[in-house]
Amino acid sequence: MDTGSTVCLIKHYETAKDHVKMMHFYTVFTKEAAYPLCDDIGDDEFLITESFVFVTQDEKVLTTSHYYDKIFDSFSEYFPIYYFNPDRIEHFYLYLDARTNGISTWQVSRQQLSTVLELKA
Repeated sequence: MDTGSTVCLIKHYETAKDHVKMMHFYTVFTKEAAYPLCDDIGDDEFLITESFVFVTQDEKVLTTSHYYDKIFDSFSEYFPIYYFNPDRIEHFYLYLDARTNGISTWQVSRQQLSTVLELKA
């Protein structure tokens, strides 16, 4: 977190070897990363955003319309499907960014964030 990198805590994930599954996670990033033009943000202010994405471990899924259409039928909107390899989770982190448009967002201090991370460990 001190480097300014965006990280996440995965809340729920089911293996998606042959299909598409929804992954729920909490993205954690500095408030400064979300609002770079704001001058009055302290060094110890962070945001946690609850979000979800659709993931698959099968690259062939990404080349058909079947699962995209199923997502549209359920949500009345198209969402991207991300490739996820649990053995290379560091690659999944490249998809993350400092957006606050997830399900919900909370502002926390460094001390509060440390407490949350200790509870998850």
